[in-house]
Amino acid sequence: MASVVIAGDTSGTVTLAAPAVAGTTTLTLPTANGTILTNASTGISASNITTGTLPKAQLPTGSVLQVVQSSSTNQTTTTSSNFQATGHSVTITPLFASSKILLLHQGMINVLGSTAWSWAAIFRNASVNLYSGGAYDSAGGIYINGGVDNHCPITFSVLDSPNTTSATTYTVYLKNNNNSTGVRYNADAWKLYFIAMEIAG
Repeated sequence: MASVVIAGDTSGTVTLAAPAVAGTTTLTLPTANGTILTNASTGISASNITTGTLPKAQLPTGSVLQVVQSSSTNQTTTTSSNFQATGHSVTITPLFASSKILLLHQGMINVLGSTAWSWAAIFRNASVNLYSGGAYDSAGGIYINGGVDNHCPITFSVLDSPNTTSATTYTVYLKNNNNSTGVRYNADAWKLYFIAMEIAG
């Protein structure tokens, strides 16, 4: 079968080239009005159309592109008034530099003294504190006055913009504002989860 040439409304032509296939192939056109998408303008390939999937680059802003989860039972103890890394991290490699990373984590911190402060935060690549500028540069913490061996849940939820397509590691950090008293992250070795979600920007 020869190719079909269609004259343009004003000038020029459009050629529907017949594929080099054996047998009979049927292409069913939609009955609704609209514009046929092409791979030149949208990045959509023939395989995408066949399987009904969209390339991730074509998903709208706010779409979830990937989800990474880590778990840990590590315990960390410190008496330092400077943030110290715990053993709990999650690493994600963004597909696009314009993406945002949504971090979700719930852990537990523990104070062993009768009067002590303990604070926690998340650092990106061991250098950028995502909670810098707030009280104690932390996501939250625990203050104890008059008790011993107190436990407190600590919850993180933050949307980061790392602006990279390189592997990015997020780690829970802990510090103590009373050097004479030990504070601990995940003192009883619970299984804690840390989730990183790439969101299309």
